[in-house]
Amino acid sequence: MIAALLFLLACSEPGPLQGPASLGVAVDLGAADAVAAGDLDGDGEDSLVLVQGSIARWDGHEQDLGALAQVVARGDVDADGVEEILLGCGMGRGMPRAAAQVWLIDRDGARSIWERDGERNQITELRVIDSGAYMATFADGKQVEGGWLRAGADGAWTFEPQQLGALATRQLPTAQGVLVGRIYGDEPRSDGDLTLRVGESSTVVPTLRGVRSLLLVDLDDEGGQELLVGDGWHYRYGTEGVARLRLHQGEGWQQARTIASFDGEFTVRQIQAMGSGADAWLLATGSTWAHVLVRDGLGWQDLPVGQIGEAGGAVIATRGGQAGVLISGEPARWFALHR
Repeated sequence: MIAALLFLLACSEPGPLQGPASLGVAVDLGAADAVAAGDLDGDGEDSLVLVQGSIARWDGHEQDLGALAQVVARGDVDADGVEEILLGCGMGRGMPRAAAQVWLIDRDGARSIWERDGERNQITELRVIDSGAYMATFADGKQVEGGWLRAGADGAWTFEPQQLGALATRQLPTAQGVLVGRIYGDEPRSDGDLTLRVGESSTVVPTLRGVRSLLLVDLDDEGGQELLVGDGWHYRYGTEGVARLRLHQGEGWQQARTIASFDGEFTVRQIQAMGSGADAWLLATGSTWAHVLVRDGLGWQDLPVGQIGEAGGAVIATRGGQAGVLISGEPARWFALHR
């Protein structure tokens, strides 16, 4: 009887994470609605950006963005040898008329490099690819245009749209063409899709309904790239949405397998990756939680990082030489990933 009682008590209390990886103790950093990170001086240590409302703070700096942070990116966008942080900002709760803007943060501070005030000021995609920035933003109330954001010889940045589609909120240039993911189809409340567009032609890439996130990454360390897709979006997202993460390979990304499905979540809003081969790990931002995925003997181990809410965010960030995850919240927190 006593042995059985002790067994039940042990099972009722959550124990430490088991398996090949675990998350460290949270480091509280102060309140933030959105977060970003990047190595601004090339020393291997990331600067952490905390955005509360329209105010961004990092490394002793403070900047009023004049809008709400919607998407973030990092990379050497100006080919100067060190990373920059990009913040895609726009309208939202409390700031319904804020203009769409892109802010660049580097070691010298922050500056706005692009701005447009239209019918729907929302930036849905921002990526640094080969020393360039690819952006997707609403052209009007429904149509989303995607293209390159580039600096000219005079230092002024211009947006060069190349793709246009109804609710084509996810766009990703690849060597095979531009992948365009939609949350809905042409008809109201119809299923979204994923297509590979090459010139005027397009090929459907198999997905489950709408697509909320895309990422190209070399997971096998073999020189090629795999496509990760967060699909399963449904207009009745609270009851019908599926937070599914798929890995696509092959010509036209037609071969796919599910590597994660997150119970209690209805979408995967963002996917990030670090490392390759056996050391590769992923950060999947769900509808309300951030999840780290690491390889184990059964495939991928899910380490729930923390609850961030439907408007929060999470990014990979390095502190003190240790890779980890920064999540928004009150307070925002950083967790080391121990392998």
